[in-house]
Amino acid sequence: MQLNTIQKYYSLDELALMLGCSKNTLRYNPKFPKGIQLSKRRTVYDITEVKAYLESNRVKPSQRLVIAERDELSGKLAKLTEFINSERFTEIVPDERERDRLILQKSIMTAYLDVLNHRIDAFK
Repeated sequence: MQLNTIQKYYSLDELALMLGCSKNTLRYNPKFPKGIQLSKRRTVYDITEVKAYLESNRVKPSQRLVIAERDELSGKLAKLTEFINSERFTEIVPDERERDRLILQKSIMTAYLDVLNHRIDAFK
């Protein structure tokens, strides 16, 4: 007779499947518990540590949307900033008024990003 034992350690893929999230969401969070390296390509995680982490970092679905919006905006802002700071900016956008509008857009996007970051900080 074999007893049903609860597994204590899980791979990142198994955890992501159980939690319904991307493994990158877990892997790249600096506060996520450190795993136990079994081999060069295999790391396992203690389920009790993961559960404690998740309880302390519980995020509501509406909060996840704000975080996703912030991440998307941050990426767009980085691309716009890179474009504005490039040497080809004046070549690609010869109209000075249009360049001013893009710079204004960058400024407004930065302010919006600050608001989203303040909202996310308030979640904690």
